Amino acid sequence: MALLEIRNIDCFYGDVQVIFGVSMHVDEGEVISLIGANGAGKSTLLRTVSGLMKPRSGEILFENEPVHDLRPEQIVDAAIQEDVDVVGLSILSGAHVALTAKVLEGLRSRGAGDILVLVGGVIPDDDRQKLLDMGVAAVYTSGAKIEDIAGFIRSSVRALEGGKGSR
Repeated sequence: MALLEIRNIDCFYGDVQVIFGVSMHVDEGEVISLIGANGAGKSTLLRTVSGLMKPRSGEILFENEPVHDLRPEQIVDAAIQEDVDVVGLSILSGAHVALTAKVLEGLRSRGAGDILVLVGGVIPDDDRQKLLDMGVAAVYTSGAKIEDIAGFIRSSVRALEGGKGSR
């Protein structure tokens, strides 16, 4: 069983299709690289896998479970079970404040409040500040660069590693 499986993903920016039927799988312990010319879709694929974009078709599975449309308690369960350092949420329903609050509350109530939570999507400025005040580590909108997100995660996880106890 693949740790991460991408099945026939199609992604669009508006009416323009930029990812065409991409499929791949990553086994546990495996390291992969995405190589291609500028505009080939590498960043778009990473945005989609990380939840910053939603594919128009196809599916993304983590440990054979779909990663889109998970309930907050499923996200909390998976984060704790996998002992992650970061949870990324992409909420396209407009309920980002309420759903993020449930994830944060679930993590804190189970002793995992040190897990960083990032939120991405179309987030109004007023809601962005609400999310940060609730304890979200960072909020990224659709124009965010994947390099900036990855850099934030790297530096934040390094800072956590210095003083992190076991959960």
